[in-house]
Amino acid sequence: MQSRYFTIHDHPQGMPKRELFKLEQQDLAELQDGEVRIRNTWLSVDPYMRGRMDGVTTYIEPFELGKPLEGAAVGEVIESRDSRFKEGDKVRHMGGWRDVAQLPGDQVEALPEFDVPEQAYLGVLGMPGTTAWVGLNLIAEMKDGDNVLVSAASGAVGSLAVQLAKAKGGTVVGIAGDQKKLDWLESQGVKAVSYKGKDAKQLSEDLKNACPEASTSIMRTSAATAWKQH
Repeated sequence: MQSRYFTIHDHPQGMPKRELFKLEQQDLAELQDGEVRIRNTWLSVDPYMRGRMDGVTTYIEPFELGKPLEGAAVGEVIESRDSRFKEGDKVRHMGGWRDVAQLPGDQVEALPEFDVPEQAYLGVLGMPGTTAWVGLNLIAEMKDGDNVLVSAASGAVGSLAVQLAKAKGGTVVGIAGDQKKLDWLESQGVKAVSYKGKDAKQLSEDLKNACPEASTSIMRTSAATAWKQH
């Protein structure tokens, strides 16, 4: 069994160019006890991956030059030597950027049997959706009717945070830059505020105008900022 995978062979400056990536292949080792082999069907390409290309350790280890890149993926088990998984199981894992992944079973998660597209487990039912929900409900402790400010509101997490917040009522304000992103936020019933070309004072004024009923007490989280009414 062979696996095709992507590598990088240099650290990019600015926007990564197509020439940075190389598609390679290797023969997979014989499956060992406790391992599973997965044919990937969906791969996720996320913003944090750009930082991993710089060769600097942050909250996560950087990609290794010449080694298979990693990322979230969903796929189907095609061979298993782990009693928790059988052939045909749909799973999620971090062995993306390749067509066939071979991993220890404790690095693989079985997908719930919901009637949803598989790719949803990389988005609204995956890390972005979990981050948005936890940020709003567990960290910011959002209540029905709270006013909410979300930065990077059109991104993977932000776009879900504004929709979750909107469902609870109150005013939802989203910060973005590109006009298409601002238009999308408005189409969702979100008051969109652009950050481009503004100093802190002007941005603050625009936020107050977007939600004049909000108090000045702000609770910040990684996914959203909830303005608490007093």
